This record gives sequence, C-alpha cells and structure tokens, in this order.
Amino acid sequence: MVDITNSLTMTEVKIPNHIMRFKSAILGCRYNLDGESLYSVKWYKDGHEFYRYVPRNKPPGQAFPLPGINVDSSASASASATSSTISTSTSTST
Repeated sequence: MVDITNSLTMTEVKIPNHIMRFKSAILGCRYNLDGESLYSVKWYKDGHEFYRYVPRNKPPGQAFPLPGINVDSSASASASATSSTISTSTSTST
C-alpha cells in the first residue's frame, strides 16, 4: 500500500471571471507541497493542456498551441500562467 498523505494540497486557484477580448489575463494557483518537491503544474482549457511547468525541465515552462490562448512563457511560472491575448473562442473555465 502506498502512503499518499504527503501530497500536493491546492490552497487557492485564481481565474478571472471575465476576460476582455484581446486582453491579457493571469491564472494563478497556490499550493502546499508538505515538504515534497514539485513535479509539475499543468493548466487546461476544455480538456486540452495549454501550459505545463516542470521545474527539472530546461526550460521549465512549456506552452502548447490552443486556439484563443497565447501563453506568455516569459511571464509564466510554477504558480501562474499569463496569457498575452484572449480571443472570442476562449471561455473562462480551465
């Protein structure tokens, strides 16, 4: 049996309720690792991954093409994904 009591705990997720067309938005999360090291943080929209942060990768942040979302990788990190533009095909759910 595997002990999973020491795991990631999400403490906060911040997603804007409304995002103006062609404006930037910051999606954020806070988490408690309970002393463990971070493996990855992934962001999804409508079931499709658009940003992944894996600290041991070089570079650690990786954006994936998704219509309506353009991730600004230079402004994104382990606890946030910054979209440089949002088009009308984007909903606010992730």
